[in-house]
Amino acid sequence: MSGYGGQLKGDYSPLDRALHHLAFRSPWLQRILADLESDIFRGKINSITGGKEIFVTGLPRSGTTLILNALYGTGEFASFTYRQMPFLLTPILWHKASNSFQLSAVCKERAHGDKVSVSFNSPEAFEEAVWLAYMRDRIETDQYLRTVEADGYTHDLAHGLQSTIEKLIVLSEIQNADESRQYRYLSKNNANVSRLGALRRLFPDSLILVPFREPAAHVASLMQQHARFLERHEDDAFARHYMRWIGHFEFGKNLKPINYGNWLENREIHSDMVGQDFWLEYWIRSYRYTLEHLGPWTKLVDFDALLADGKGMLAKIADLAMVTERERLTATADTFRAPTTTPIGYDSFSTDLWQGAVELHEKLVALAIE
Repeated sequence: MSGYGGQLKGDYSPLDRALHHLAFRSPWLQRILADLESDIFRGKINSITGGKEIFVTGLPRSGTTLILNALYGTGEFASFTYRQMPFLLTPILWHKASNSFQLSAVCKERAHGDKVSVSFNSPEAFEEAVWLAYMRDRIETDQYLRTVEADGYTHDLAHGLQSTIEKLIVLSEIQNADESRQYRYLSKNNANVSRLGALRRLFPDSLILVPFREPAAHVASLMQQHARFLERHEDDAFARHYMRWIGHFEFGKNLKPINYGNWLENREIHSDMVGQDFWLEYWIRSYRYTLEHLGPWTKLVDFDALLADGKGMLAKIADLAMVTERERLTATADTFRAPTTTPIGYDSFSTDLWQGAVELHEKLVALAIE
């Protein structure tokens, strides 16, 4: 397979594109193959005990990728990688089918233009495709995405997600030829911040990490990425389809914000017309929702504090996540770099919105791990 993540235009051959269309335009086929895979590998799947999953989630551009990569680099976790595309619900079968023609893991900068490099072996936020495969009609509308409350998921979703996670753990054992290590599931899915109660009910001994940033800097980064993906989606229809298929509605022509507390009811969202006040209100709605669903299993991570004291903060995350390879985790702090986006001046926002954001940020900082 020639491309990963739709990172650069031209990455995908005609065969790649045809396989992606087949996989994502026929969700019923993915589900049938997933059931077949479960039957074939039932013995190995049933041997997985699971538990102590780590979910990294939050508003995009908050540091979720940084935390994901740091944790995954310890070698203790199973996660979605670009190798599983496009048959995300059948990771073991797809590994065996594609193993003979897999390409080497050459790094490229990802499409965000933020100097983060990815390869076929990099972890990525593909979990949302599983949620959509089983609950798209309950989550996605024409204008926005709905939250999923603690009792809002379906039996099919619960079974499909748990089964896929167990298969990823089995796949990690196969790929690393090590059945003695019990890998744990590691997820990055920004949309999960809108379903914190559901996650906890589905995975009762999991840890959920929710990073946040200073709002003016965060909004500037959101706006920059939105503009970047508007241009990319205008220029490359396949990139737009790809992001929609995997449930990435954060930016560009695919923009579908999460409808926290029905703030988007009777409000049309035009992706090329949203401005800084919209993004700031979205920031406020997202983190207010987080605070309303905060529990001992959900930990706030101050991204700015993480940049200021990477080793110290990662040591605390290692304790929370029960990481064995602590030094491998804390060593990744040397790769952290400050964001290059210039924060928006606070006087550019509506006064009431900005004041609300400042007060909310102070609460987040006070409640964050330290």
